[in-house]
This record gives sequence, structure tokens and C-alpha cells, in this order.
Amino acid sequence: MDATGYIDIPLYTAYKKDSDSEYLDGSKYRYALKFDKDYWPLTVFWSLTTYRMSGNIRKSDPVRRYLIHSPLFSGLLKDADGGLTIYLQRESPGRDKESNWLPPPRGLFFIALRVYLPKQDPLIKRGDVLSLEKSVICP
Repeated sequence: MDATGYIDIPLYTAYKKDSDSEYLDGSKYRYALKFDKDYWPLTVFWSLTTYRMSGNIRKSDPVRRYLIHSPLFSGLLKDADGGLTIYLQRESPGRDKESNWLPPPRGLFFIALRVYLPKQDPLIKRGDVLSLEKSVICP
């Protein structure tokens, strides 16, 4: 953080393909995005936003949500190992997991992960990349 109080390094990453190198498709698949408990410090601002492949934020989904971000973190369900799983699927992952549910648009989409890090954060040196695991083929 500099003298003005601003965080120095924005880290933006876009995910268009899953762990099988297929384009993300909200009409065909469900996905689970798993963050390790040590992925980044919980004190930084981060956001995970879904977009149609055309680049537009979609306007309607079952829970009127197109992003999950750090101000919501205290209300998100943590995994048993302390990590965090975000469920990207059209239908509810179950009432107990709805806080972690980010419904994707129908059809092809991508995810933008934005993290705002202090200059010396170790995440920058590690260069971590997340993996989107396909969990189920939708009927």
C-alpha cells in the first residue's frame, strides 16, 4: 500500500476454459472453483465475476448475482480444510451452499478474477493459476 492508502498491484485473470481445455458452457456443465485456504490473504479486495462470452454481464439469474467478492467473504461457506469452493452452475448447489453459488449465464461464458495486492505479496511471486473442475454434465 502506498502513502495514499491505495493497494499497488491489481492482478486480473480471465478464465475461458475448464481443466479439460473446453470452453466454459453454463448450458451444459456445472463447475467447482476451489481456492486453497492459503491462496491469498483474506485482507485484500478480490472479486469473481461471470460474463457472457460476448463480454456483457448477464442481467438475470435465479439469485440476481453475477459476482462474488471479498465483502461477502464472512458469509461464504468455508470448506472443511479451510479453503473456499465457488459453485458455477445454473441450478442451486443445495440450500446450504447457496452463499457460494455463482450462477453462470446460459451458453458460453468466462470468469474474471480480480485481486488487489500489496506490492510485496507472495502470491505475485508464486504465479498461482486456478483450475475449474467440471463436476457434472447437465441434462
